[in-house]
Amino acid sequence: MSLLCLLDLSKCFDVIDHSKLLTKLQLHGIDTSWFSAYLRDHSQSVSFTDNLGNIKKSAPLPNSIGVFQGSALGPLLYCIFANDLSLFVEDAIVVQYADDTQILVSGKKSEFKNVIDKMEQVLASLDLWFRASGLKVNAGKTQLMLLGSPQNLRNTPHFTVKFRDHNLLPVSEAKNLGIIFDPTLSWDAHISAVIRRCFGILIGLSHLRNYLPPSVVSSVVNALALSQIRYCISVYGNGTQKNLSRVQKVINYAAKIIFGRKNLIMCRICWRSWAGSVLANWYNTTHCVWSIKYAAWGSPRHWPAALPPYRRLVTAVQDRTTVCTYRCPTQRWADDVFAAVLPAGITLYQRSYRSLQCMRLAAIYKAT
Repeated sequence: MSLLCLLDLSKCFDVIDHSKLLTKLQLHGIDTSWFSAYLRDHSQSVSFTDNLGNIKKSAPLPNSIGVFQGSALGPLLYCIFANDLSLFVEDAIVVQYADDTQILVSGKKSEFKNVIDKMEQVLASLDLWFRASGLKVNAGKTQLMLLGSPQNLRNTPHFTVKFRDHNLLPVSEAKNLGIIFDPTLSWDAHISAVIRRCFGILIGLSHLRNYLPPSVVSSVVNALALSQIRYCISVYGNGTQKNLSRVQKVINYAAKIIFGRKNLIMCRICWRSWAGSVLANWYNTTHCVWSIKYAAWGSPRHWPAALPPYRRLVTAVQDRTTVCTYRCPTQRWADDVFAAVLPAGITLYQRSYRSLQCMRLAAIYKAT
């Protein structure tokens, strides 16, 4: 089982110290003259409207900290600033995406107490880094979740993890980067939320489709409804068949709105050719992308360091005994994994291409 902690940082983009950021840029061998000019000489003021409708503005004050969230360079500068966060953690996995930070500690169920102690030690070490870097962690909004199979989670004792002055309690659902996590990673809560949002949008569009051009209806359905299904489908697309069938009903309803209901027989032909395997093809597209990337550039260079040690059975010939050893992944081992996936990715690409041909025929019928 694994213990997942989702840290919540308060206004981390607005409190980055410029001198520390420039020092870390120098450690990466970057000339800081341009960045120094980019960050300095900024001011901040507040404007408001009084009861008489007059706009008043406060005197500008110098702003010597923070990067700009609305810019493309702001998140990149923050990633460079927080790049050394994982160096302060031992025996834990740190996952960072911009200002979202997740801590993952794993262990056996028999060693559950050690997993909790290890998580508390990791959070204490990270707290020292956050304080030294001038970043504020909102312990009240930090979430904790216990992950594992239903068998491992059964009869788990009640526990808390101490972080600063708070005792973190495990939650049953947690939203992370737009995906709702649950303890068994069944994605039931996330799929239910996606279905509710999509059906609400599609029901409203079904009443307006007769007043909109067909091209506009198709664009709106793809932008507002189907985009929510496509988001992170590589994560929740390996769920149960029951959940995937529920998502497929949303796609079928979207196809019914796009193609209309005048000619029921031809509508069903176009509907099934377009929506029959769209969900599976979207999920398989990610495998195609990985295969094409491997064929062009090979496996990612960071894979051996990110993958855990794998099990290897060594059998002695003389006494016929089997010894279990653990080996660290190498780049050659990662390349072999990608090479094994490559033929399957090509097959998936061919299947997706045939489905795209069916979609094209359906569009031709709709145009005529």
